[in-house]
Amino acid sequence: MLIKTRGFTLIESVIAIVILAIAMLTITTMLVPSVQRSAEPQYQVRAAALAETLFNQILSRSFDENSAHDGGLERCGETGTLACTAISSFGPDGAEGTPATDPDSGLLYYDFNDVDDYGAADGNSIVYRPDCNGVNCRELNYLVSDPDGTYENFTVAITVTYEQDNILKKIQLEIAAADHGPYIFSAFRGNY
Repeated sequence: MLIKTRGFTLIESVIAIVILAIAMLTITTMLVPSVQRSAEPQYQVRAAALAETLFNQILSRSFDENSAHDGGLERCGETGTLACTAISSFGPDGAEGTPATDPDSGLLYYDFNDVDDYGAADGNSIVYRPDCNGVNCRELNYLVSDPDGTYENFTVAITVTYEQDNILKKIQLEIAAADHGPYIFSAFRGNY
């Protein structure tokens, strides 16, 4: 006696595959954007930490090249002192744009001594990113002393302008990381 076994027909198999494909497509289209969005807070926190590091460094510098660099009484733009640097002359002064070597760690760093050294002339920004050498681009690792590449995918554009001539400078950081950002941070440095 012959026993008939029943299996799936070709049509039933094709219908099952189509239903699974639709289900997988729906799950994937819902999952992928949420995975991408889940990285956003991580990049926001890292960008904020980088901004805090940079602001601590920048705001600890003098207001201007023509002000006392040791926190003394001489402030540019006051009677009997040198005028404050014109915005057309912002940017590193002399050899400051060339990295110096830290004698203790051997790391390269930018030896900027005033706030406007971090930006470019006429209120333009200087871009800092890893592995960058160019006219309007500088090495981020020299700015934050980051030999481990903690900020490998980050780009920072620093703009320094006068908010009030001879009184207040605005420092703006525009930080981007891979496909995230830009995150914009601002601080002010007074002539005191």
